[in-house]
Amino acid sequence: TKQGKQQDLEVMLLLILLFICVLSRTFSSIFYIEDIDSMRFYFSAIDYDVLNNRPHFPGYPIYCLILKCFYILTNSIELSFSIIGGLSIFLIIYFSTSCYQLLFHDSNHSRCLSILLFFNPLLWLMSNRYMPDIFGLAILLICLFFFLNYTNSNKKKSIFYLAFFTAVLAGVRISYLPFLIPIFISLIKDLR
Repeated sequence: TKQGKQQDLEVMLLLILLFICVLSRTFSSIFYIEDIDSMRFYFSAIDYDVLNNRPHFPGYPIYCLILKCFYILTNSIELSFSIIGGLSIFLIIYFSTSCYQLLFHDSNHSRCLSILLFFNPLLWLMSNRYMPDIFGLAILLICLFFFLNYTNSNKKKSIFYLAFFTAVLAGVRISYLPFLIPIFISLIKDLR
């Protein structure tokens, strides 16, 4: 059917975007440690030990677990950070455009947003850095998407996903949790 072909095309385009995001970040990988925090995350892939600042407190357990999995697969810490950065950029593009479409019901301008996010110099630098900041931003956008999805459609399942990704965010970049406080205040008022 025509709708099935349209969905297949959208999935194919998303896979191409994912491939381009990961490939572009792996080609621009950095092979030096920029600062002390980056060094701590770098060595956490080899030997995770929060007591010895690999990485520093609170330990970022989910991020370090994902980093370790990619390190086992690639045998390269540098590429592992870049792959996570590429996945993060893909998630940022996908969920930013999804939030835009939920808010404005416009898919034409969301393509421009995708291009701006992909080539954004700050996001590009952060996606190659040995830190969980960009991945935390991606998870934060996922939380925002599920909140907007709940407010638009009143689907209770979105609250479950929001809670789940909030827990993931706590294990990736706990300092980003305060950004969700207004969302949870709004949800509490709405659910009363």
